[in-house]
Amino acid sequence: MAKQRNGVNKSEEIRQLFRSNPTMPVKEVISTLAARGIKVTDNLVYFIKGKMKGRKSRHKKGQRMVADVAARGTPTP
Repeated sequence: MAKQRNGVNKSEEIRQLFRSNPTMPVKEVISTLAARGIKVTDNLVYFIKGKMKGRKSRHKKGQRMVADVAARGTPTP
C-alpha cells in the first residue's frame, strides 16, 4: 500500500475533485489542491484522470457484452 504523507492521499483527492466536476481542467485541479496545501504534479493528475476514464469505458464494454449475451445467447467478437 502506498505511503500517505501528512495523512493525505493525493490520488484520492484528485479523484474526489473529478467526481464533483468531471470537466474541471487539470490546471484548475492543481491550483485547487495547492490552495488546500497539497502539492501535485500535472503528470499525476493526467494519470489519475486517464485511469478513471479507462475504468468507465471498460465498465460500459462489460455491460454491453452482458446485454448481448442475454439477447442472443452468444457474445459477438
